[in-house]
Amino acid sequence: MTRMNIAISIPEYDNHLQEIPYLLKLTEYLLTHHPNMTLLLLLEKDSPKVAMFAANPQVVVWLKVPPRKNFMATLWFRHFRLKRLLRRQRINVFVSHDQSVKTNDSLYQMLWIDNMARLMKQTAALNRVQQIIATDEWLCDRIKEKSGTNAEVITTGFEQAFNTDNQEIKNKYTDGRDYFCCHALDLRQEQLITLLKGFSAFKKMQRSGMKLLLLLDTEQEKNIVASIANYKYKEDVVCIVDDDVQERQALIASAYANIFLQNNISVNQGMMASISAGVPIITDHEPAMQSAFEEVAAFSEKTEKDIAKNLMEIYKDETWRQSLINMGYTMAAARSWNEVMSRFNTLIPSADS
Repeated sequence: MTRMNIAISIPEYDNHLQEIPYLLKLTEYLLTHHPNMTLLLLLEKDSPKVAMFAANPQVVVWLKVPPRKNFMATLWFRHFRLKRLLRRQRINVFVSHDQSVKTNDSLYQMLWIDNMARLMKQTAALNRVQQIIATDEWLCDRIKEKSGTNAEVITTGFEQAFNTDNQEIKNKYTDGRDYFCCHALDLRQEQLITLLKGFSAFKKMQRSGMKLLLLLDTEQEKNIVASIANYKYKEDVVCIVDDDVQERQALIASAYANIFLQNNISVNQGMMASISAGVPIITDHEPAMQSAFEEVAAFSEKTEKDIAKNLMEIYKDETWRQSLINMGYTMAAARSWNEVMSRFNTLIPSADS
């Protein structure tokens, strides 16, 4: 059998548990299950992932992919350097989120679409590649609308639940009290104010000791601290700026519920970590989120009234909250990363096919 050469373009996933590292998981799976396969990994210069794979004899690391924020360099790379590189390395299969090449040779290209923003940027590539993978049925339908192409649906995998001392985290951040945790990096200032108004309405109706944790970046924190100087419940709002992934995972696992309201609608690592840990999520009332999470999440509009309503219901209705937790456990148990990548593996053609 001909030796199989696969190239995978792995982006620099952010460190805030936002993006899901699909292609990193795929790389780990292939190295474990295909000892005779050669992998060409396309990474950005100084990528921390080099240390993960550089010592593996199956892996060839190529560290000249331009950063995604450098538009002109990225354009030059995609249209000129990438095609020559894949041909020179005799690549049979190329897998990427956001790269493809125009070619007449036998290269088999696989494009993994995991959110609508990525789909909008890849319209031209949809009819160029041989296989498209979508992470849910809703995205699959959008791809069909845009290109007439049928995508294969491969859902997101779940990590094992993060183990932490919940009470220790509560003692550290909220004086031992329960809290809602909002992952607010994607929210604008006015949306954060709306969230705070929704939390105020919840506090007025319930008069509970519940606190609200806001996970922010430095600029957001500066603006929101100034905005809540006269906020009635400012003592119940905790702003956190911390890039440590394990600390964020601990905050997620210890929350009463996690709030994921976004402008760039997509499933992210934090959501999956919350479900695995048995913590309900409140996310956007959008078709993409409803398709991804069905009955394991609460869905909210970005309005004061709807946010307050969801906070109230998840706080008061313990039976419903527990049903979200139980259905989340069921979903997570059925979708390990190993099972997800095993499914993807069946789509990769053999070198002799």
